[in-house]
Amino acid sequence: MRSAVQRSSAVILSLLVAGTAGLVAGPRLAAAAEGDKRPNLQMLSLRDWHIQSVNGRRLLRFTSIFVNAGPGAFEVHGRRDSASDGSMDIKQRMYRWDGTSRMINTPAEARYAADGHDHWHVQGVVTYETWKLNDPHDTQRRGGKTGFCFLDSEPWDFSVPYARTSPFYRESWCGVRASLTNRAGLSVGWADNYPWFFAFQWIDITGLPGGTYQVRVTVDIQDSYQERVERDNCVWTRIHIPAPGSTKPPTVEANGSDCGANAIRPVTSFNGGATWDPPRRARIQPGPHTGYKFNSVGTVLRTKRVTVQAERIVKVPARGIPPGSNRRHLYVTSGPFEGYWLRVGDGVELVP
Repeated sequence: MRSAVQRSSAVILSLLVAGTAGLVAGPRLAAAAEGDKRPNLQMLSLRDWHIQSVNGRRLLRFTSIFVNAGPGAFEVHGRRDSASDGSMDIKQRMYRWDGTSRMINTPAEARYAADGHDHWHVQGVVTYETWKLNDPHDTQRRGGKTGFCFLDSEPWDFSVPYARTSPFYRESWCGVRASLTNRAGLSVGWADNYPWFFAFQWIDITGLPGGTYQVRVTVDIQDSYQERVERDNCVWTRIHIPAPGSTKPPTVEANGSDCGANAIRPVTSFNGGATWDPPRRARIQPGPHTGYKFNSVGTVLRTKRVTVQAERIVKVPARGIPPGSNRRHLYVTSGPFEGYWLRVGDGVELVP
């Protein structure tokens, strides 16, 4: 279980030093301002690189830390109607400058942890992805950790305006198996630390050749939550991974925090796919379907779930396989999934 007392003083000191350097300056903040007091989520540089062999798999492990640069707290609330529901719907509590707050619907959800922790995890808060430079399609991999019980686990930078000088959000608020509600959050000036040895804190690189890889970690890549700044959520590390069988550790070549627009920009085609002008047509059968928006390396940026009541014919200008997937997808430009990709099969098919 995770708590502040499990952190060493050396790690805390390093966070305090790194946090001051990593702060992105924002506009002047005035306590008398009106409207929402939005949080600002950021990632710190990745660290503590290890390669482990476990049951025939090769795992790239590292420590990831996200912080809140404020001026508002980042807080979410989960709720399910009954104990038979397998997930909780998530709302974001937005604190306001006048002392009130409001609840905002989000597409996020929480699920009960499958990693030995007796609490609920909010899904997809931080996304891990890696690919071999110049070869993203055949080497794209994503992290094993998908759920997070985030809290004020370590101090980061108390010089940030409106920072708390003591922790507020607690692990116990994430709930237990029987819980119908939960609460998670991160105070201004605080960090949530996921050490390299935590369950699922890895990217499976089994079968990948040695070489130079880009590792990219982004908080809220799916833009589920409202923030003060949306373009400072990402960090990257260029790392050399030794060939399979080597006992050498990975070596870091470079670190950075400017991931560029491609990290969060949806794409309308993939290398090696097909495009059609004029567009072809596809048939969507009645029933529940899920649409996806992907970035250039195949990471899901958005999802859209719609139950189609009657057969729909839609326009399709492109078909492709997102990096890291083995399924063909169709890009749709009309109907309920306009601007989204749908998997071929499962009631979706091209019209001959």
